[in-house]
Amino acid sequence: MNNLNENLERFGIFISKDKISKFKNYSSFLKEYNKKVNLTSIIDPEEIAEKHFIDSLLIIKTIKIKGSVIDVGSGAGFPGVPLKIFDPQLELTLLESCNKKICFLTELSKKIDVKFTTIKTRAEVAAHQDNLREKFENCTARALAPLNILCELCLPFVKKEGFLISMKGPNYVNEITAAEKSLQTMGGEIQTVKNFTLSNSQSERNIIIIKKIKSTPSAFPRSYSKIKNKPLI
Repeated sequence: MNNLNENLERFGIFISKDKISKFKNYSSFLKEYNKKVNLTSIIDPEEIAEKHFIDSLLIIKTIKIKGSVIDVGSGAGFPGVPLKIFDPQLELTLLESCNKKICFLTELSKKIDVKFTTIKTRAEVAAHQDNLREKFENCTARALAPLNILCELCLPFVKKEGFLISMKGPNYVNEITAAEKSLQTMGGEIQTVKNFTLSNSQSERNIIIIKKIKSTPSAFPRSYSKIKNKPLI
């Protein structure tokens, strides 16, 4: 964590000492909480800084994110919470089905004094709720599902003209090809893909920006068993 500010600046990301302090508290709390609840396999502070915090903040180098954000399958809060720390004006909702992770996120909010909403339910259920369906300007998802499945789970949350921001590894090209039907059905269109390499680990990161160009048909998303067994390909 000692070089977080310096490493962020390599990507042209500049943050205040107060925000650096929040990230340090986040890292310490995550490492401690991880001893009783398995939240991440990454527990070295420098790796947390790079593979969780910097990785999450690369989104702001890809799209000017503003307004409401729903982070689907948020887990330990990535990428949603780092984005909220960076821009306190974001209206952040974290969607997570695991109660133990929801408990961590609730405690994290108090620990680092960052306000966000948490919802404990599955994405395919939440996306049919009137107060959540097509209500968000942005939806983020990291390491959640292949892109064709991700589009069905996430695009229903996004308003028309809003964005789904998907964080992917090296296999993103094949995922894009396989997601063509899902994108068309869910009302999405790929706008851009931005590629990054993390400085220390040399890990490849790819951020796919999908614009919602039309409303998602009311039948979607389907139950997860149908999504998994009969994916749109």
